[in-house]
Amino acid sequence: MTLNRQRLLRYTEYAAVSASIVGAIAAIATRQFIYAVVPLCTVAVLNIANRRQWEQQIEQRLTQNITQVDEQLGDIARQSHQLETRVNYLGQQQSETRFAKEEDLRSFRRGLTQLVNNCSQEIETLKDAVTRSTTINADLQQTQSAFASELQQRLNEQVRALETQESNREALLDNRVGEIRTEFSQLVSDINQLRDDLTELRLRFRDWESSPVEDLVTPDTVPEESALPPPEPLRWQSPQLLANQDATLEINLGIDFGTGFTKVCFRDLASDRSEVVTFADLESSDILLDQALLPTRVIIQEDGTLLTGLTLAEWEANSYPVKTSLEFIKMRLAHIDLPEQPEWRLEKIPELDEPETVEHICAYYLSHVIKRSQDWIQQHSADLFKNQTVHWSLNVGVPVEYCDSPALERFERVLRLAWLMANTPSSERSFNLSELNQFGSFLREWLQQNLEQALDCFTTPEISAAVWSFLSSREAQEKFYTFFDVGEGTLDGAAFRFWRENDGDRKVDFFAGAVRSLGVTAFTQQLASELAVSSNEVCDALRAWRHADHNHEEIYSQIKKSRTYLRFQRLIAAVVIVGKDKQQDNLGKLLSQEKLGQNLEVFLGGGGGQNLFIQNIVQSTHEDFQHERAGIPKYKMQSVPKPKGLEMNGLNTQEFHRFSVAYGLCTPQWEGPEIRLPSQIETQDDDDDAVVVNKPEKYFADTKD
Repeated sequence: MTLNRQRLLRYTEYAAVSASIVGAIAAIATRQFIYAVVPLCTVAVLNIANRRQWEQQIEQRLTQNITQVDEQLGDIARQSHQLETRVNYLGQQQSETRFAKEEDLRSFRRGLTQLVNNCSQEIETLKDAVTRSTTINADLQQTQSAFASELQQRLNEQVRALETQESNREALLDNRVGEIRTEFSQLVSDINQLRDDLTELRLRFRDWESSPVEDLVTPDTVPEESALPPPEPLRWQSPQLLANQDATLEINLGIDFGTGFTKVCFRDLASDRSEVVTFADLESSDILLDQALLPTRVIIQEDGTLLTGLTLAEWEANSYPVKTSLEFIKMRLAHIDLPEQPEWRLEKIPELDEPETVEHICAYYLSHVIKRSQDWIQQHSADLFKNQTVHWSLNVGVPVEYCDSPALERFERVLRLAWLMANTPSSERSFNLSELNQFGSFLREWLQQNLEQALDCFTTPEISAAVWSFLSSREAQEKFYTFFDVGEGTLDGAAFRFWRENDGDRKVDFFAGAVRSLGVTAFTQQLASELAVSSNEVCDALRAWRHADHNHEEIYSQIKKSRTYLRFQRLIAAVVIVGKDKQQDNLGKLLSQEKLGQNLEVFLGGGGGQNLFIQNIVQSTHEDFQHERAGIPKYKMQSVPKPKGLEMNGLNTQEFHRFSVAYGLCTPQWEGPEIRLPSQIETQDDDDDAVVVNKPEKYFADTKD
């Protein structure tokens, strides 16, 4: 009630102040001072009343505080008295405790004396036990002597029995030796008889060769029932290709036909959905990289049949009866038209002497990749194929250098054969090498007779596919780029210009391209051979380089001085210099300099592109070959970013660099950029190549390789 009254007075005072202000304004306006005096008086009265109430409240609060302090002092006095009483009690308790401890000590001494007495008695008891033990030991020795005597007697009896058995065995062995000698004599006699028969047969064969044909076979010499029917020739089925107009679903396969490993992506053209083919079981929760990599390998088994198309995990998990392993088949195919350098030649395999056999082997491998990819996609995306008629198309990558050489025609022919094999029921059987050549010849003839029917399989430069995820974005700048794909067996490089025309049509001009056997495995093997060390030592050094391992400093020094290291850098320098000079010839010097920019964009892809030692080799080429003096800005190393529209299907997104080519290839050609190869680009001087190659070595090392 008091609180409400105080608030009422306070609010009334506020109102009176407000009224006084209004009254003052009114007094000035009307010159009637009564309007100002009355509110002011009211404010004064209310102020006095409020001040009196505040003074009363302060007095009450002081009285309450003094009362609380007195009560707290009383509590402290009581607590002090209790503490003093507790101290006195503890002192008395301590005296009692000391007396109890002395009593316990006396009791402990009495117990210790009793324990000593008991121990003395136990010692006496133990002495008696030792005496008894000595007696027992004597008895045991006597028993042991008796047992040993009996054991020796039994052993003598066993020895005599064994000697008797040995004598009997020797007699039996002598009898067996006699029988074997008799059998051997009979065998020698049979061999002599066989030799005589062979001699007679040889003579008859000579007579047969000199006899007329009509006298060779008569009803008297060869009975009619013994004639064997001739072997039936192998019958092949024609490819079964689906017409485009019958399809309701279009799937495009992108196959990165790598030197060491093959990777696959697919794209649903209707939904623009792209996925990595992992070849893993649908039930698998953890997808590993080795399940998605297909080693580019064909083996000839002990029985002569061919085996291929397995994942890396499947090859490692099973041991197959291998007679011959055909590795690096892509390089063998390319080097029919582009011979390999003498520094590192592939091993000689008689089965691959004929170019057609190499083509059939590569087509056989690719057909297994195609068929297995199709089966996996249909199982993995079963809902996509319900009530649909699928039309498959295929895109395979080829290095830029191969695309601009006679090797391209061979790759395209192999791709067509592989596509036909994958669509032919006859390919479901097992082949040996001879049967595969027969099958390949049949498909070649079929292809010649059906040239009017276009096949849905195409080739694309690998590097344009690798950078597609970057070039397709709006952030891609129109300028000069270089790209190096470091695979297992090959190092593939290209220099190109990306630009847009008209309504944003993307175009790529390739100015230079080169591919050499300098991939991770080939590079390691060549270094090991040149430095006379094991491949494992080189691999360990390359892996440890990121940790600045001082234990490998000597081998690092040897690597950087090696011819193999120089060949690697020469390819990098060749692509950069030739590409830069050809762009300058094509666009003009001023425009070319503008297109290069402050840094030269260098993309690194492939499994080896993530190796820090390989990255360092590429980066150091700029300084080692003095490219700055040649007008080339510093390298800016980049990796192709993973596109948002690609499903990795459980694989780590950091592994995208391995699938960047396959992703670009699964994009149909009409969606990709328009490409011009080096031979299609006009330059101001046709002799520029010779000038570039013969540049001073301080700018550009020898590029003969």
